[in-house]
Amino acid sequence: MSRTFANLVKAIIFRKEDQYNLSYTQHKRILLTGQLCLISFFVVILYALFDYTFGIDYTWPYQLSCAAIIALGWYLNRIGHHTVASLMLGIGINLTVMIFSSLEQVSTGLYMFYITTAVGAYAVFGYEGRNKALLIAVMSIACFLIMVFVPFDILPRHSYTETYIAANLIFNFLVSLIACVTIIHFMLAIHQRSESILVDNEKKLVVQNQELIKINSELDKFVYSTSHDLRAPLSSVRGLIQLVERETDLDEIKLYVSLMKNRVDSLDKFITDISDYSRNSRMEVVRTPVQVKECIGSVIESLQFYPGSERVRMNLNIPEELSIVSDPMRLQLVIGNLVSNAFKYYDPGKKEHYLNISASVHDSALDLTFSDNGIGIVSERLPRVFDMFFQAHEKSIGSGLGLYIVKETMEKLGGTIHVQSSEGKGSVFTLSLPLVTASGVSGDEQSPSMPLP
Repeated sequence: MSRTFANLVKAIIFRKEDQYNLSYTQHKRILLTGQLCLISFFVVILYALFDYTFGIDYTWPYQLSCAAIIALGWYLNRIGHHTVASLMLGIGINLTVMIFSSLEQVSTGLYMFYITTAVGAYAVFGYEGRNKALLIAVMSIACFLIMVFVPFDILPRHSYTETYIAANLIFNFLVSLIACVTIIHFMLAIHQRSESILVDNEKKLVVQNQELIKINSELDKFVYSTSHDLRAPLSSVRGLIQLVERETDLDEIKLYVSLMKNRVDSLDKFITDISDYSRNSRMEVVRTPVQVKECIGSVIESLQFYPGSERVRMNLNIPEELSIVSDPMRLQLVIGNLVSNAFKYYDPGKKEHYLNISASVHDSALDLTFSDNGIGIVSERLPRVFDMFFQAHEKSIGSGLGLYIVKETMEKLGGTIHVQSSEGKGSVFTLSLPLVTASGVSGDEQSPSMPLP
């Protein structure tokens, strides 16, 4: 019921095309001006009925004129002339109160409307229109002082009964109170909105500042480590070229060329990692339907000639029907890093080497688990495995960017990554991704046609 009434009031105050094209503050001020116009209009009508009840029939032309001025103010406010409407409303009410004050006793409390008018002026004009609001407030004070200290008769005086005076006082008090409450509610709403926006902006600034500190720190480290890791293979290749130039033994030359190839491959991998890092940082996430098992299969196929891939047995426990909506490029990047790590860090002391990849669903999230029996990670180094350029093994052959990129990519996808590992036993990496099916249905509403192990 209250919502219906509120919508009716808005329909009376606003044109339909203006309701969604105004700022919050403009909307509230125009709404307040319109509400005050409506309140004032009905108050004037009630006054006319009130006077008629007590046998006072000579005031209706003035009351009708006042109602017409207020109605004109409402119309101007509705068509967008908010300032003119507010001025007309403030001046009109001040003059009307002064006119009727000339024939009523002070004990009727009609002067209370001067306070309401002055306060309302500051609410409808706001801080930027404070000069106009001050004009209305000064006019209210002047009219009040004239009413108190200057005897004048604009309208013929009437002999009022005590009942009329008491009823008039109560009526004036209630109407002034309702108008003041409406104005204060408006001012509190504006203040609360401003405070809320300020708090949100402060939170955003704190987050952005923390992000900038992180980016600056990582940038310094990135520049230093990148320059070192780019120059090291080049220096090595330059030294090997000098050896080849002096060498005459064909076998030795082949050995040097093989070493150069390894250095070039290492450099190429490092540049690829930098490229992946850059793309993940600046490119928007593009979500499309992804068949999970097909995605993992394509990554494994692309790594079939990766060094060590022939030694590691792949075990997939992924339902054929399982699909999510995610960024396939980033998802393949993450899976590729984890699978290639299993190939690089297999344990040569074990007879069998495997990588198990499985899927499970819980709490509207898809968990992908990568479990291997490789060399594992020393417990002291485990907390830093996702740091930029950190190498978890003394004989690491990577750039130290791989797992850092994986973590950053998972954050872009709105997911997380966790690791458990023991030296000599293997590692378990768990990816947790928001579960949205290809049809856009979350995990809680998932269709039975998508069985999971």
